[in-house]
Amino acid sequence: MKDSDNRDIEADSSAAIAAEPEPIDDAIKRLAQLNPIAFDRVADAEAKRLACKIGTLRDEVKKVRRGDGGGTGNGQGRPIELPEVEPWPEPVDGAALLTSLVSTLRQYVILTYQQAVAIALWVLFTHAFNGFDVAPKLVARSAQKRCGKSRLAEVLERLVRLPLLTSGIKPAALLRIIEMHAPTLLLDEMDVAMKQDREMAEALRGLINSGFNRSGARYIMNVPTPDGGFEPRQFSTWAPQLLSGIGDLPDTVRDRSIEIEMKRKLKSEKVRRLRRNDGNDLHELQRRATRWAGDNMEKLHLCRPEMPQELSDRAADAWEPLFAIAGLAGGEWPERARTAAPALSGDSVIEDGNFKTMLLADIRVISASDTRAITLNDEGKRITSANLVSALVEMADRPWSDYRKGKPITQNGLSRLLKDFGIRPGSIRIGHTPEDTKKGYLLDQFEDAFARYLPDQTVTPSQPKQTAPDSGFSNVTPGADVTDAKARKVAESATCDGVTDESTHRRGVRL
Repeated sequence: MKDSDNRDIEADSSAAIAAEPEPIDDAIKRLAQLNPIAFDRVADAEAKRLACKIGTLRDEVKKVRRGDGGGTGNGQGRPIELPEVEPWPEPVDGAALLTSLVSTLRQYVILTYQQAVAIALWVLFTHAFNGFDVAPKLVARSAQKRCGKSRLAEVLERLVRLPLLTSGIKPAALLRIIEMHAPTLLLDEMDVAMKQDREMAEALRGLINSGFNRSGARYIMNVPTPDGGFEPRQFSTWAPQLLSGIGDLPDTVRDRSIEIEMKRKLKSEKVRRLRRNDGNDLHELQRRATRWAGDNMEKLHLCRPEMPQELSDRAADAWEPLFAIAGLAGGEWPERARTAAPALSGDSVIEDGNFKTMLLADIRVISASDTRAITLNDEGKRITSANLVSALVEMADRPWSDYRKGKPITQNGLSRLLKDFGIRPGSIRIGHTPEDTKKGYLLDQFEDAFARYLPDQTVTPSQPKQTAPDSGFSNVTPGADVTDAKARKVAESATCDGVTDESTHRRGVRL
């Protein structure tokens, strides 16, 4: 449309505002003829005249522009609509907002305090992500089903910027959605997507990996041309992402992520209901987050927080936006980010959830019946790693005797399987001399996992299939047993200081 045509329509809009009341449908059709810039010039006045929210007016104008009235009606699906959030009308205190986010998140989802801290910071990141050059993924994973991953996604749908929650998507559709809208992608059941055909899994992995750095956030693919040929075109992959699923992530995705290990809810643990009409408190926090990010975008854009030396380079990159947000929010939040980062950034290797549940059931059998392998003293029941491995290998009709390509499970392999439940070996005393100190487990360590994952099972587990474990998110065959990596040390600083001069050109904030 020519500029002169836009000016004519704008003039019509001004005349309509001053004239007799115009039918709503006619007004929306008139506004839909404007280009986006021209529409923005009159949108506020038109919304007031029509006595509606500006977000509602924008949505209706978009429908008319698409020519679908909100649905195709021909069995070809519906257009993707991303709700625009009206910012909170008053300035928002960042520290108070983050504290409210943590409290509210833990009312709806079973989370540790440090997990809630990281998620709260990530929520604000989604609203301000165009002010940063890296986009850490938030990963919600678990050893088994029914651990609250979908609930977390549903809560975040009401908190983040431009949410798009889906449990199934093709790579081509993912590319076009990001190119068109740059939404916050809440990708549930990613383990299922990664277990599809190899080409599909590799395409998704490439798309997810490329969206970490803004400078490389593009994916190139051939698209058809009018003459019947193909032309390489680049698509943006720059968008915040939640990845949710059972099992392990590919390493290349994992080291770009902030991982949240979800646990199954105990019967004694309660969370608030979240049905279709619930969650007004979440929408209010979403509006507050929108306002805070809008008011502080330029400061976040320039912020260079000092990152702790103990974090790896990739982990430091992933956490930098969250440290910047915590530092700018102030109060106790720099220290909270400093504490949460090392707690959630440790290395872990996750095996198939069914195998881990089977392992727990077998250990419970051993702890209840195999008195030869267990030592009892005034500090309680304990078992050495060697004795526990031997007892597992001796169990009939179980997979532990040929767990790794015909070889028995090792102490390191056992440690890796149990780590996902928060159970780690330590030094235990089985006698009265220094030589009687061995690596092993206190049986009390297993009680929480027994209660969460074996609440309704009898002590005698059912017979399993003797098959090799799947690898969860990843289709890659697990490698050889390795020694556990040392836990990362606590970060030293999360303040937003050390701001440097701009040396590279950045894209402006999307409006």
